[in-house]
Amino acid sequence: MKPEVSVCIPVYNHEMYLAKCIQSVLEQSFQDFEVFVVDDCSIDRSVEIAKSFDDPRIHLMRNTRNLGLAGNWNKCVSITKSKFVQILHADDFLLRDHLKLEYKMISNDERIGYVHSACWIVDDRDQAKAVHKPFPSDFVVTGSEAFKEHIFGNYVACPTVLVRRECYTKLGAFDPKLFFALDWDMWLRIELAGYRVGYLARPQLCYRFGHKKAATTFALKSPAWLVFEEYKALRKTLSDSRVGRIADPNNLSTEVILRHVSSRVYYLLRQLREFHDPIRPLLQLMYWVAIAKKMHLLSKSTCMIVYSLILALLHGIGDENAAHVAV
Repeated sequence: MKPEVSVCIPVYNHEMYLAKCIQSVLEQSFQDFEVFVVDDCSIDRSVEIAKSFDDPRIHLMRNTRNLGLAGNWNKCVSITKSKFVQILHADDFLLRDHLKLEYKMISNDERIGYVHSACWIVDDRDQAKAVHKPFPSDFVVTGSEAFKEHIFGNYVACPTVLVRRECYTKLGAFDPKLFFALDWDMWLRIELAGYRVGYLARPQLCYRFGHKKAATTFALKSPAWLVFEEYKALRKTLSDSRVGRIADPNNLSTEVILRHVSSRVYYLLRQLREFHDPIRPLLQLMYWVAIAKKMHLLSKSTCMIVYSLILALLHGIGDENAAHVAV
């Protein structure tokens, strides 16, 4: 009889943290699970560490070639058979009741596509430095409600997410053309397909921050690429024939993209200080275009044309920076 939950741990050179990650799964109060450790051609002791665990629920798989972030996540999902799937980063670790509480919520409502939770932000010594708590209390909301909040940025901590496996079957794999927005794109697709979303306000996981976490490093080195990635993910997701439509007679897709890009550009201008020409002027131009549209001085179609031209330039700048970021 197959277990209810598959916990997938994609690994690439995480010898320093992998043992704690695996142990945190084995010590869960909910025990109806299996673990897949999928190594993406690590050159450190990651495989040796995974082999050191003598537990029949742990399955170690080694890729014959490096698949990259999206490729390894998709490999994880493809080998699971359980009703629910979690992708757990190899450098993070679960708190004891994580699976129990998330499983209880998602299994009690077949309309829920995924559940996520708050989490602790910890350093390399496992010391809590902050808490990521996007909402103050537990809830279950419709996909439409979740999507309308989610378009302003990804507040979902990826390793906390427990997904109903049928979502992956119906909506397809993680997009290998994306990097920073890889998970955000998937959550938006699930929401647009009409699935509900659950949230637990009590932190259920420790998310490690401060070492070379690839996506974080990538975004900080290339804020232009961050904007372009999210823009590209939104355009693709809203045109995906496999997802439903949260219908709006006023051209929802264009409006959503404009709202999101405007919001993210404003955030970046306020929060990220180290911009180098021509990035900052381009972001400022996008911001003022959004203001002009809000004041009805520019039409949606004109805004989209200007945004597309600016983002094409940002794409080139992001490509240059991305070439220097190791994945």
